[in-house]
Amino acid sequence: MKGILMTVLVSGLGSVSAMAQVYTCEVNDRRIFQSTPCAVGDAPMELQITPAATGDGPRMNTGVGDYLQTLKARRQQDRDYRDRMADEASQRRQWREKIERAIQRRQVIVGMTEDQVRRAWGQPTEVNRSTSRSGATEQWVYREKDAAKADYVYLENGTVSGTN
Repeated sequence: MKGILMTVLVSGLGSVSAMAQVYTCEVNDRRIFQSTPCAVGDAPMELQITPAATGDGPRMNTGVGDYLQTLKARRQQDRDYRDRMADEASQRRQWREKIERAIQRRQVIVGMTEDQVRRAWGQPTEVNRSTSRSGATEQWVYREKDAAKADYVYLENGTVSGTN
């Protein structure tokens, strides 16, 4: 099917103007184009291919040109979507690697989860909690034995929002 349509399109490229007979059919609520009648007595539509005014290729004076433009736009949308998904996957992978490096260095960074903080610093010596309509906030206190100095981790809804 596509080969026939492409043959019709390509044959028109060599001359200034070309004519082709194409039959349009409705199959499963989709419009298709073919070189043979869909049913007995069907009349072909005339497909005229003329050179484009800009010299960019054939210009189609029927719905075929619109269909090809739509197809081209959909393919570009698909490529854009795949590129966006690949970028997001790459960003997630880079984030995971950043978190793992921080844990290995025994560092806590904004955006870590509670579990990741425990992996980096262990269990807190003290936890101060408060809840409100916007969620839960916690202050994790890390004190060394017999030390006046303490390190603090602040979490909002289970995610590190700051350290001190």
